[in-house]
Amino acid sequence: MNVIKNSTKQRKNFGFEEVDFNEHKNRVRSVFESVASRYDKMNDLMSFGLHRLWKRRLVSQLNPKADMRIIDIATGTGDIAFLLKDWLKNTRNQEFHQPITMCDPSTEMLKIANNRAIDLGHLCDLNFVATSAEALPFRNHSFDAITISFGMRNITDRRSAMKEFHRIMDFGGHFLCLEFSPVVLPILKPFYDAYSLKFIPVMGKYIADDPGAYRYLAESIREFPCPEDLAAELSDAGFSNIRSQSINGGIVAIHSAWRI
Repeated sequence: MNVIKNSTKQRKNFGFEEVDFNEHKNRVRSVFESVASRYDKMNDLMSFGLHRLWKRRLVSQLNPKADMRIIDIATGTGDIAFLLKDWLKNTRNQEFHQPITMCDPSTEMLKIANNRAIDLGHLCDLNFVATSAEALPFRNHSFDAITISFGMRNITDRRSAMKEFHRIMDFGGHFLCLEFSPVVLPILKPFYDAYSLKFIPVMGKYIADDPGAYRYLAESIREFPCPEDLAAELSDAGFSNIRSQSINGGIVAIHSAWRI
């Protein structure tokens, strides 16, 4: 009989599979390296374009200002950063005085974000940093706002990452997280489960040529904490005024917290 030497703290669910912490980090990075070139197309197809509305809602709740120091964690291909720049310019006819910092552990994702920034005319005042959320290379109190969109459930050590978020945020800073929720309305659950657990991996097979990556993404939603448990983790990390707002029957939620 094999004896598992790893403690509970050294294990992490990769979807429904339990793996070592280091293996989890490497496998998540591999998933996003694999799907990077088709990531935006798959997001549009999987969500029927709704992810764009959800992200706009996140940005509007941040109420960005021209001098705000913002970091977007798990930035992916840059949707939130580009929305922030457009929102400020379109609603207030201003540009950011401070650069937006865009962090992601996947260099392939950052390359695509960089190319998109060039195409959209957004390359100025953007900093691209390849780093994990658990070890951010920034000084204490460096940012006024932190955003993370559909990236929290992919972090290997979420509690350590939250402590990092609290450390780099200045007093009075705002944390906003947009993430899928494991708690959906009962009337939606059978349809949602069938769609996300069965149909999305098939879509991933034929469009992204990687059904395993999208099976993991669907399974990881079920392993993510409910809003109440996530609020408790944020509180343990030092955040205050923690709230969550369910959207579209609980399929996604926006989590808001402040650094007092």
